[in-house]
Amino acid sequence: MKKHFCGSMRDENGRLKIYKVAGMIAAGIAIAVIFAFLFAFLVQYLWNTVLVKIFSIKIITFWQAFGLIILAKILFGGFGKNSHHPHSRYKYKKIMMNDEFICDVDGNWDKYSEFWENKGKSAWKEYLEKNEE
Repeated sequence: MKKHFCGSMRDENGRLKIYKVAGMIAAGIAIAVIFAFLFAFLVQYLWNTVLVKIFSIKIITFWQAFGLIILAKILFGGFGKNSHHPHSRYKYKKIMMNDEFICDVDGNWDKYSEFWENKGKSAWKEYLEKNEE
């Protein structure tokens, strides 16, 4: 049986799901910080080995390299795939996480899955074919 968003705040073992989510968020932040520092070290290394020799520019410190990354992010945006695209993944998740969509089935996920298998896929394909013309 598929697991969906409506339901208990506890997992199969009786633990609160909030702790699992908080742990995943903390781990994600830690990984992002590690990658940011590694990227700053890479920028510093490349600056100090390449640009100093080619253009006779001064050597920069780690924090100056980190500042350059932040400045580049501010000036040029980016680092994220389609971060400013109107159909970005965030907007899709926001729509799909809407309580009306998630809980509209009222716990009848078996019936919903059966409906999707029998009628939903074919209706979706027909809709796409009509709108392609």
